[in-house]
Amino acid sequence: MAFAKGQESTEGSVRKLFKGVGSSYIVAINPNKAELEKLLDRTLEEEPVYIEEKEEEGRKIKQVRVVFYLKPDGNKYLDAEGNKVETVVPLTFFLRGEYRKGSNSGKYQVIDEYGRTAWATEEEINEHKIPMYSSGPANITANYRKAVSGEEDLTNFLIAYLNIQSCQKYVDGKWIMRPESELMLSQARLDHIQDYFKGDIGELKAAVAMQPENTVKVCYGIKTNDDGRMFQTVYSRMFLKNFSKDYSRLAKHIADTQAAGAFSNCEFDTMEFREYRVESTDLSTPKESESPFTEATDDIPW
Repeated sequence: MAFAKGQESTEGSVRKLFKGVGSSYIVAINPNKAELEKLLDRTLEEEPVYIEEKEEEGRKIKQVRVVFYLKPDGNKYLDAEGNKVETVVPLTFFLRGEYRKGSNSGKYQVIDEYGRTAWATEEEINEHKIPMYSSGPANITANYRKAVSGEEDLTNFLIAYLNIQSCQKYVDGKWIMRPESELMLSQARLDHIQDYFKGDIGELKAAVAMQPENTVKVCYGIKTNDDGRMFQTVYSRMFLKNFSKDYSRLAKHIADTQAAGAFSNCEFDTMEFREYRVESTDLSTPKESESPFTEATDDIPW
């Protein structure tokens, strides 16, 4: 007989997946290989790559991947066996080394010192005019600058995590600016985003370090690839401050985004965070082989 002894056969470890809106800590930002191995408790073959340069229509454009590793609050959430949730999940933002420009309008996205965005023409930007829409002036100050592609979502995430108050408040049926004495507490704009394309994300780490014990509410979901394998994912277009209890706006945001074709291979819901259980499938009647999912239009193969 020329067979090796082999080893005990088991079903292998079960990879737990979770769904729903959960309060989460930030445990790392763009960690290096050693930090990531310790965080994930496994060995990696190579250093993670966060910056790449790609050629598009004869132009070389740098792209930065900013990855926040999130950990659901284990004091609030238990898995199906009653154990504290220990999973760590990446939330990824992709920044392109060019300003975001409307393909049809030719306008640039701009961002003010309170993290609010609008679309402005080159002339308006040069003269720092408030952009005018058909409905009236944009809700933004004249102290704005052009925003790079991906900056808006990243800024909104930090606003939610740091629990930064809005620069406006609702008084007598309308929104008004807060008094000048309060506006310092509403500032929310990245000043050194161009450094990220050089590998320096110190600004982001410093921002998170201001409130290291904060949590932010994000929507966890399940991503299914073409082979039918399921992976943990996080919705990366909208986030909630930790005190938020109403998830209706988040639910609508996800529905609208998926209706537009993004995240089409992902399953989200806005119930409270919990372990995901795959329901058994009735195989008694053969069905045509087709997948209800397609590749998400905003996925970037990195």
